[in-house]
Amino acid sequence: MQAMEASPNQPRCMCCGSMALSREWGVLSAFFAVRAQRKSPEVAAVMRCRNCGSLYFDALITPDDLQRLYMDYRGDSYFRQRHEYEPWYSRKLNDAMGNDFALLARRQAMAKALAACGLTGDFKTALDHGGDRGQMLQDLKSAERPFTIFRALRRCRALLRSPRRPWPRRLGILF
Repeated sequence: MQAMEASPNQPRCMCCGSMALSREWGVLSAFFAVRAQRKSPEVAAVMRCRNCGSLYFDALITPDDLQRLYMDYRGDSYFRQRHEYEPWYSRKLNDAMGNDFALLARRQAMAKALAACGLTGDFKTALDHGGDRGQMLQDLKSAERPFTIFRALRRCRALLRSPRRPWPRRLGILF
């Protein structure tokens, strides 16, 4: 792990805005690289925030990449390609992702986990990152409407022109 030195152009955490970042290295998922970016998987920097604990790839993901990634989302072509690269990603798992009964159980488990951590109040903002259509947030109370990457893509491609932080700088909770 390499700690980053302070400089005027130093990157900030995309979740909390802190400059306390470390750079590590990882490999982009083969499924993501091939489907979204139309290239072979490659080594990419992974940023770890020592302030909030967020961990994310420091990779440019364009609106076109996201369009390709979510094309026919959870449909047959999506499932076949994902299963080819991720054999654990079964038809049963794919079909259950948007299932109302399964989502209810997951939301109840999330509420229980939040309560166990003392997080039962309202949140100013919430981000469901990689959360399908944001269904996990529907029971949360927040001052601002819960923000999902899916809705941002559909609603406003301009938000994605700044790939570092297309959501509010301070998040009440991040899923």
